[in-house]
Amino acid sequence: MFIDKVYLKKYIYTTANIVFAGVNAIASMLILKIFGVGIYGLFTYYSNIDNLTDYIGSHLRSTFESAIPGSKNETQVIESFAILQLIFGLVSIFIFFVLSFLHDNNSDGVRICQIFMLLSPGKSYVAFFRSLSKVTGALLHYSLAILFVTLINIVVLIFAYLGLSFFDYLLIRSFSLLFIAVGLTYYSGFIKNFWVGSFSFGFSQLYKRSRSLILYSLSSLIYLVWDKLIIAFYFGVSDLGFYALAFILYSFVQILSTSLLSTDFKILIRDDAKAYRIILSDSVSLVIKFLIFSEIAITILLKISFFTVYLNTLKYLFWIIPSSIPLIFLEIGYVYMISKGLLNKVNIWFILVSVLYLGLALSASLIANNIIWFSVFFFFHQVLLVYILIKRFDFLRLVYSSVLNTIIGPILFLIGVHVIFILLNS
Repeated sequence: MFIDKVYLKKYIYTTANIVFAGVNAIASMLILKIFGVGIYGLFTYYSNIDNLTDYIGSHLRSTFESAIPGSKNETQVIESFAILQLIFGLVSIFIFFVLSFLHDNNSDGVRICQIFMLLSPGKSYVAFFRSLSKVTGALLHYSLAILFVTLINIVVLIFAYLGLSFFDYLLIRSFSLLFIAVGLTYYSGFIKNFWVGSFSFGFSQLYKRSRSLILYSLSSLIYLVWDKLIIAFYFGVSDLGFYALAFILYSFVQILSTSLLSTDFKILIRDDAKAYRIILSDSVSLVIKFLIFSEIAITILLKISFFTVYLNTLKYLFWIIPSSIPLIFLEIGYVYMISKGLLNKVNIWFILVSVLYLGLALSASLIANNIIWFSVFFFFHQVLLVYILIKRFDFLRLVYSSVLNTIIGPILFLIGVHVIFILLNS
């Protein structure tokens, strides 16, 4: 019996991303448990600063993905954007080097900044290699790299639990991520030449496609990064630590849905409504099953004394879990818009809604002295973004309505499970 090689690559790619995200989630839980919510909150704070510094790099990767469809010289596109990503990675090193001088010499902030000088470019290079694998269809290299990084993370995590310091753990993890990411991205066979013409081509593409992608990336930064920085500024890193830990579930679903859609990226850019319906329906069904499993697992684990430290995340999970369903519709909507060059039709609306979310969430949280309002307004923010897509694009409206009609049963079941989850953990 022969195994479909394409299906096998897709399966390995999706599995690698899920395992990588799962191990990172477990690592975050153990960091909070072993080293305290203060250290984890501080690490999360600088992680979001890293996301802010990677704003241009994220825009570069989005431009790269939009430049590939219809390109007559795929190699030139890959090589030009690879060298740009390398340069932006070096810029992030300089930013964290400067930030490390803004703390007392012996503070935890200094050491975390120093470690991010390795971790920041490593994360951005891995993200570029993921984009590279997605648009070329060469999923195996990335999958094997991620599985290897995950294995290292597991081994170091065990030593951390046995007594290795947080900073030593983070240093080993960061160095391995950077080394593997750079090695595989720039020596995978996709990139053969670094020359001035290739470099200038990447800049010309950034300039040509910059406006719509920059604005779209800005809206994502507002509701995925700025809210965390605002929480840390007004309420402290401890509150941020519990909120960020709960938010990991949303991030996991984001990685899961992105992985599922990435394996079919070349199919989705063909503008085939039937393909969109099938892929979206399968993705939503899988995410619903994952969320149901997660709620059952969380309920059971929180009855065990070892996990009671995480009880403070529950009030945020009540709203973050349902926020994960609109996310899948947003992800496939993004693929449609970027392949058709239609981001400019929603950018201003997305930014306005995201700023409104921040304003309402911060105001309500300050009045109530409780950051739960960030998770409440985040849910409505996600729903409103999907509503904007439905109103702006007839194609997506038809796809979404068709899929919702087929999965209404699983969604109702998830709602029932979620109500029980709230009642059992209130």
